[in-house]
Amino acid sequence: MVGGKIVAPTSNNVDFNPSGPFALKRGPGSTDDSKNIINGITTHEWRIYTARDENGAIVPNTWIATSDTGLNPNKNFDYNDNVYLLTNAKPESPALDPSVGGLVPGSPDLIFNFNKTYQGSLTDKDGQTIGFTSTQLNKNDGYTSTASYQKSLLDINPTASTLKVTSTAGINSSDNNLVNGLQINLTAGQVRL
Repeated sequence: MVGGKIVAPTSNNVDFNPSGPFALKRGPGSTDDSKNIINGITTHEWRIYTARDENGAIVPNTWIATSDTGLNPNKNFDYNDNVYLLTNAKPESPALDPSVGGLVPGSPDLIFNFNKTYQGSLTDKDGQTIGFTSTQLNKNDGYTSTASYQKSLLDINPTASTLKVTSTAGINSSDNNLVNGLQINLTAGQVRL
């Protein structure tokens, strides 16, 4: 807004061409929660929603970014103080991009023989790809699977075509602390009865 009027962005008032991952920031609030600490309390300042067209289809690389003003543990967290249309942007992790479809049931790519390289997948303790692209987030994770993915507990044997997963004490419930709950994106498609 300029002088109380909404002004459309142009190259004169918006010019940002990042060469790598970036965070959004408005005032003291960032999309990087590690930057949103006040009096030892971390607050969540932004929410990013997938933009959809009038038919409900995802608009690729387009997001509705909303923020709640100011680092204040007593704020209302309504995330409608500022609303932006963010275009030409992708998540840092391709696994978090809803416009990238998953595999279709019956796809040969869903059969893991554990004897080949799987592009874009998680790796085991030796850095070998395992086919699975992510883990189920647990209560100790943020927006990425830092606590729920422990590659030291995964060991692929390409010769035997096996994947050994060493279990830890953990549960998948309201107190979810499951480690290495391996998963892959899947597009279910249309079901006909």
